[in-house]
Amino acid sequence: MPDTDPTPDRPDPDAPALEVLGVAGPPPGAVREGRGATVVLEGVVEAGVEAGAVVLRTADGTWLVGRDQAPLVGHRVRVTGAELHGVLTTAQQGPPLVVDAVEDLGTA
Repeated sequence: MPDTDPTPDRPDPDAPALEVLGVAGPPPGAVREGRGATVVLEGVVEAGVEAGAVVLRTADGTWLVGRDQAPLVGHRVRVTGAELHGVLTTAQQGPPLVVDAVEDLGTA
């Protein structure tokens, strides 16, 4: 007998994007991939748990910022960038952040 349930267990990946508060987005349950919205974060750059991992610890959480920021470990910074969706990391210490600009605010 065919499934006639009008509410499937999984969202239809071909469903149109929803419009919520005027912002288009993926259907509910869809996996986001790629670059997210631009964010500006302030925090302290720290060495991550995994070798070579570098994180930004903010008041709201931790972000992976990549090896390029290693010279700033111990510094308070303002970072402009975007979350990178759909990427697995070995460090698993927060969402990966694509860093566009860094302002060094001095040692923490």
